[in-house]
Amino acid sequence: MATRKTKPAVAKKAEPVKKERNTPRGTPVKAMDFVPVWQGASNADEVAEHFERDSNWASSFASRLRSMGINLKKMSREGRKGIDIDEMNALAEKSLK
Repeated sequence: MATRKTKPAVAKKAEPVKKERNTPRGTPVKAMDFVPVWQGASNADEVAEHFERDSNWASSFASRLRSMGINLKKMSREGRKGIDIDEMNALAEKSLK
């Protein structure tokens, strides 16, 4: 009895999954454009709005530039909202009672 030779089944390669970005990626921002905006802003949200990105991007880009040796000012993490220290201390005291 003759046996039929068959090729082993070969699994197809999976198509790469293209991840969608959370934020639109506009044109690249140059450090020359970023630095004066960052230095003139009062928080990362202002910078993000200027470049139509999110504040995490602005903070990350500033951090990257600092790691390259560019002396950028540090901004508070609270952004535009800020916190009232006296109000938070009063809330903390009230919570202990």
